[in-house]
Amino acid sequence: MTDLLTSGVLIGGIVSFIIIEACILTWRHRTTGLGAPPSVVLPNLLAGAILMLGIQLAVWGQVYPGVLICLTVAGLCHSLEYRNHWKGP
Repeated sequence: MTDLLTSGVLIGGIVSFIIIEACILTWRHRTTGLGAPPSVVLPNLLAGAILMLGIQLAVWGQVYPGVLICLTVAGLCHSLEYRNHWKGP
């Protein structure tokens, strides 16, 4: 398991699934009109992918500034997501 994590295969697989999920949700919304629009879904998925990158950087020993940058960008993505959810009518 340690080799799987340090090689980047595990995190790469998770990020691949996040990308596939984003593509499917975007395609579904654009073709059927069902589900949340990409502007609502994508910031959350992007934050998750960036956090996965931060975990991989931490495993590889690139704690500063890599992990700090990943945490900052993920936080900005989440603030974008919250802004979309808290908009008034």
